[in-house]
Amino acid sequence: MRPALLMICVCTFMTACAPKATVTAYDPMTTREEASVAFRAYIDAINEGDTQRAGEFYDRAEGFHWVERGSVGYETGDEAAAAVSAFTDNNTTTHMAIIEMRVAELSPDAATVSVQYEFTAIMTGGMTMKIPGWMSVAMARRDDGRKIAAGMTSNE
Repeated sequence: MRPALLMICVCTFMTACAPKATVTAYDPMTTREEASVAFRAYIDAINEGDTQRAGEFYDRAEGFHWVERGSVGYETGDEAAAAVSAFTDNNTTTHMAIIEMRVAELSPDAATVSVQYEFTAIMTGGMTMKIPGWMSVAMARRDDGRKIAAGMTSNE
């Protein structure tokens, strides 16, 4: 009988003295808001012609990918940033209007942002091209802010 009593005492002592795990409150609304603000800053950079700043929103972590026209168009954040820069470098004025935005939190560190947009490009000589569609991105929290870890566009 004594070994059982000793075991109960040891277990009780260990449970009472074990460090308590701290639970940090998680607010899904904060995650959605942070992702929304970061995505809008990305669009603002594109609309202002600041392709360097827009390119900084693409994640440089392994696994980045961007899908367009039914296949992976860019395998790295650097490739995606270069594409944005190249498109606006040939004397083209661009503007992306957000028609509708939906944001869903996945965890405190990740969210998806989907937007219906109309992308307008005005080329030298005045030719205008309007491209309506949807864009969805996965945004991850990194040490330097929210980054686009993956994305895709679907033109209408």
